[in-house]
Amino acid sequence: MQSPDDRTSRAERTCRRDITELEGLLRFVDAFVADVDVGDEAAMAARLAVEELFTNAVKYGKDGENRVDVRLLREPRRLTIVVTEFGVGPFDPDELEPVDVNKPLEERQPGGLGIHIVRNLFDEVTWEHGDDGLRITAVKHLER
Repeated sequence: MQSPDDRTSRAERTCRRDITELEGLLRFVDAFVADVDVGDEAAMAARLAVEELFTNAVKYGKDGENRVDVRLLREPRRLTIVVTEFGVGPFDPDELEPVDVNKPLEERQPGGLGIHIVRNLFDEVTWEHGDDGLRITAVKHLER
């Protein structure tokens, strides 16, 4: 018999590349993480990551298709978020200047903080560009 910790759950939502989609997308994330019981810390990380990655897709992917897919996957001891932006060019976050969170606000350059936050909340974050566009995958290791 399969224990609840051995199950895999997944959910996917396709949104228009429009900031008005964000509220419904966050409700989708909240419902999923509550249903699969990832704990408060992972639930907050998932919500924040989806908010940051979707907002970046809207802000910077204006030339792409009017579609962004968000896939959530709960496996034993792992929570994975995959955000796919269609029709956008390659993006390498390693080319960005590192964010110095200790620098006074008035000395900081705008940009990059969302990616910095996602990288610090998740154990693995990758960016892959393929024929369909840009796929960002964030994996958080879970205790249960």
